Amino acid sequence: MIISDIYSKLQTFTVAAINLVGCTVIFANQSTPRPKKPFLVISLSAFRNISKPILKNSDNDGVITIVTPVVTTASFQSYGDNLHSAETILSNLYSAFNTELQNNIFRGELALHRTLKHISAIPVALNEQMESRAILELELAFNNERTDDVGLIEHLHLTDIRLNKEYIINK
Repeated sequence: MIISDIYSKLQTFTVAAINLVGCTVIFANQSTPRPKKPFLVISLSAFRNISKPILKNSDNDGVITIVTPVVTTASFQSYGDNLHSAETILSNLYSAFNTELQNNIFRGELALHRTLKHISAIPVALNEQMESRAILELELAFNNERTDDVGLIEHLHLTDIRLNKEYIINK
């Protein structure tokens, strides 16, 4: 799974999980104006392999599929105008990770690995008014799959200098 697929699946899941009309779900570090509140920002960071690659057999053309288990930190930041509205949005999202919605959208390609930071309210003063803001950080797991054309050995040519013989081993 590539990173853009993860963002797409997370956005689909988040919109369905929070089930709030008028709440926009965006990605972090975009060069666009802030949307109207309430809105939620998704950010992925700290991609790391959690084991050595799992190699699958090569096909008849010498192409091998390499699968590596990876985890990433998914940060969800929610913004709202009403008191505790940001925490409510993230509470709905966090609860949805324990329902069938996760299976219906991710289809086993992405899963909650662990909670790094539970829902935390971080109110911010904005234009002399308090803005409801909350954050949730989860560690998500997925398999990174890539292919590599390693080629095939069609025959092996060996020379035994001790017996002065040559051997050809065919596939």
